Amino acid sequence: MVYNQVMKKDVETQPPKVELATKDWTLKELMDTERRIEKSFHEQTQFLSQKSDDLKKEINTQTHWMMGLFFTMTIAIIVAVLFKG
Repeated sequence: MVYNQVMKKDVETQPPKVELATKDWTLKELMDTERRIEKSFHEQTQFLSQKSDDLKKEINTQTHWMMGLFFTMTIAIIVAVLFKG
């Protein structure tokens, strides 16, 4: 009997208190978001470009070493063949 007195069939509710965004505020936020995305994209592009340049420099250095080694070994083989006797 006490159980029925505590539970009610009708529940009193209230609509949530919500503030709607104005058109000006929405446009300002969209512009701010777009600027931040463009800035991040630009920074990421610069970062990747720098990494690419570093990789190219490293490959050029390795290529120079390999070419030097190739020419040195070629000269060493020619000299060894010519002066083997």
